[in-house]
Amino acid sequence: MKNVKIRFRFVFVLCLVVVGLCGSFASAQTTLDASAGVFDKKATYRLAELSQSWGRWTLLDVGYLDFGEPKGYREWFAGIGYKIFSSPKFELEERVFFVQSEGQEADHARFVQPWMGLTYTPHRRINFEIAGLVYVPLKKDKKVTWLLEDAKVELKLSVFALGVGYGANPEGNGEWRNKPFVTATISPASGKFG
Repeated sequence: MKNVKIRFRFVFVLCLVVVGLCGSFASAQTTLDASAGVFDKKATYRLAELSQSWGRWTLLDVGYLDFGEPKGYREWFAGIGYKIFSSPKFELEERVFFVQSEGQEADHARFVQPWMGLTYTPHRRINFEIAGLVYVPLKKDKKVTWLLEDAKVELKLSVFALGVGYGANPEGNGEWRNKPFVTATISPASGKFG
């Protein structure tokens, strides 16, 4: 547990330094995503992700993910991305991550993870999004896993957005686990808190 805390602090400080150095560019956009899923008063996942983009490029995307039980399984990830297509109504983005898993159930597995997201905005207040990813193991004894991260629609109300969606991933027996969900997002209009 001590090593996890040290790694997290190192990654956090490194991210702050990189964001501080790179944030001076006028065209840089920094995004911090901290989210959690809760069901029956218990966390189903926790995510912390920091990314920094310049135009179509995302040259820094780092984060942490667990599924409610960090001692059992957790992931650290780092990656880069590019907006393949961008228009006022559509955006198609591809990112590639290196993922390191840890925990009692992780077997210290490492993955390359291609991620793709498509966003459609028919109106300034309505947003449709679909995103999927693949876990490609770097160990030969692991298998490739496909995941529908989410398919959702959001309604933007000033600085708040409310949404509903669906996610799916395969179970160990080959059947798919399906999860409908509800989202609530706070995004300051100016892009800055305070």
